[in-house]
Amino acid sequence: MSLQFVSPEHFRKGYGIYMMQEIETMFSDAKEFTLDTPIWNVRTNAFYSKLGYTEARRDNEFIYYFKKHE
Repeated sequence: MSLQFVSPEHFRKGYGIYMMQEIETMFSDAKEFTLDTPIWNVRTNAFYSKLGYTEARRDNEFIYYFKKHE
């Protein structure tokens, strides 16, 4: 799957939430979703936690998240 980004001028308008919900809907047969984001990016780490993703592990550069599909 390709990377998805929201331009800074569109932050906090709900576009990121909408995109993540659409991705999860597109792959409704998935049992688990996984992703990663840089440790330094506090905004995205908070965003994924808000969406129900749980930290699985981290290394020196990234935090890896998962979310069980309901």
